[in-house]
Amino acid sequence: MNAADRMLNILTQNRLMISVTLNASEDWQGLGELLEHCHLQAVEILLRSPYAWDGVRSLRKHWPQLTVGVGTVLHPDDLKKAQDAGAGFAVSPGTEASLLDLAQELRMPYLPGVASPSDLMQIARTSYRAVKFFPAAPLGPAYLQALAAPFADFRFSVAGGLEVGNYKQFLRMKQVAALSGTWPLPKNLSDPHACGQALPSLKQLVAELTEALAT
Repeated sequence: MNAADRMLNILTQNRLMISVTLNASEDWQGLGELLEHCHLQAVEILLRSPYAWDGVRSLRKHWPQLTVGVGTVLHPDDLKKAQDAGAGFAVSPGTEASLLDLAQELRMPYLPGVASPSDLMQIARTSYRAVKFFPAAPLGPAYLQALAAPFADFRFSVAGGLEVGNYKQFLRMKQVAALSGTWPLPKNLSDPHACGQALPSLKQLVAELTEALAT
């Protein structure tokens, strides 16, 4: 299976792609336990804190069954570091030619961000067909419906501003493969009580998305 197919497979096997900013050195532990309890097999660690890279390595060590990805990849060096850290995939908020080319060179499962037809046309020159629709909430489901129409072979991970009140609007589209976001998680992943309180709603969300997006 090539890198593009592996990325698509990660999305279709993980209908909820949790994306996380680790705000403390031990956040990875609470996160790993939540993911395990919810039978989630993939997670995106955002490069927005100094704890990100250690978190990637710790999750891979202690939960080897997880596919640990890296998000907010903005520069080629981020992509190289992601491969060196053993990340299973990489995600960007937008589309940039040098990142697309390097991801192909590294044979890295890669999810570029899109917000326009031009973005999709640029990605169409590569083998990648899984993309991140971002920012989803401000652009809205009607925009995504129109954007996706000329690009039938693309599949979308929807991200950016999703929450309890708006995520269901995106589930009706056959080209939506997964939803991504931080909203299902407690604010303090180092607090076992907060993680325990978040667990039932997170389990319910996983079951709901798996059923809705599988039809």
